[in-house]
Parts: sequence; structure tokens; C-alpha cells
Amino acid sequence: MASFQGTIVFTVNRGTLTANVSGTLDLASGAFAASTSSIEGTDKLAGASGNLFFNGVEDFSDGSFTEDVSGEICVNLAP
Repeated sequence: MASFQGTIVFTVNRGTLTANVSGTLDLASGAFAASTSSIEGTDKLAGASGNLFFNGVEDFSDGSFTEDVSGEICVNLAP
């Protein structure tokens, strides 16, 4: 089992969400799980907060992976 951390950036129509994630990777199976409660938004998504969870499997033969993202992002989208 290996630990990792990094940044994921989601770019959408009117802003970005940046999430600092940390998780674990099973070096035998490729299964990984990560989470974050550290979310920052820009532009229309400024002030965003929430929790995200990432679960999936990496194929070590070609570096591809499948991933499920779940959680909740809260932001005031009022004009």
C-alpha cells in the first residue's frame, strides 16, 4: 500500500475548483481511494466548500484508470 497526495483541478464553464487530495494506492491490485475537504473555487465558484471522494482502479500496464467521484460541493450561484 502506498500513500499519495496531490491537486486536482476541475475546469467548468465559469470557474475552476481546486481540490487537494490524499489517499492510498494498492500496489498489487491498482485499487485506490482518496478524499478531500479542501476545496477552493474561482470566478463563479468562489467560496465553494464541500467534500469529495475518489475511488477506482489503475491499470499498471498502460497507466489508464477508472474512477468514481462522489461527494458534495456547496456554492452560492446567485447573481
